[in-house]
Amino acid sequence: FFFAAFVALGYLSYGSRTGALLTMNLPSNSKISSCLSLAFGMASLFNVPLFLFPATTLLERRWFSGGPPSFARKWKKNAFRTGITILCMVVAALGAKAISPLVAIVGSICCMPLAFLYPVACHVILCKPGPLAAALDWCIAGLGMAMFIFTTFFAVRDWSSKLHEAEFTLPAPHAVG
Repeated sequence: FFFAAFVALGYLSYGSRTGALLTMNLPSNSKISSCLSLAFGMASLFNVPLFLFPATTLLERRWFSGGPPSFARKWKKNAFRTGITILCMVVAALGAKAISPLVAIVGSICCMPLAFLYPVACHVILCKPGPLAAALDWCIAGLGMAMFIFTTFFAVRDWSSKLHEAEFTLPAPHAVG
């Protein structure tokens, strides 16, 4: 709710001048904007374990299966989780100069299958439709695959061109206050 309200108020306030990172539109000399930037940053920071947990759990089951639990296995899992977090941090740092294309890549890779492919697969497996409904399902899946390939290609192309335009340095922290 916090994120949705923050974005809605930002778009209402700034309209077409809204930047890719909404907190960058806030005046840097205001105490309210400092508090909002800090709150938004903290909320984002505390969300990282929530969105990484399902992915790391699935990967851990695959890579750390078998054998009794041990102290060494526990620390290998901890190192794995730390590595995944660092990988996400590096991608975010490199993608900060071109945030819109990075978000487009994530949207293409994650949202297109979620919107078009997984529902079709669930419908085919669970409902076992007749030939006409199955043909419609496969048409929807084909459309989803075409859109997935199309959007991913253009998002990667746009991101690549933005990264070549920008320097490969870590972004400076946003001045708050």
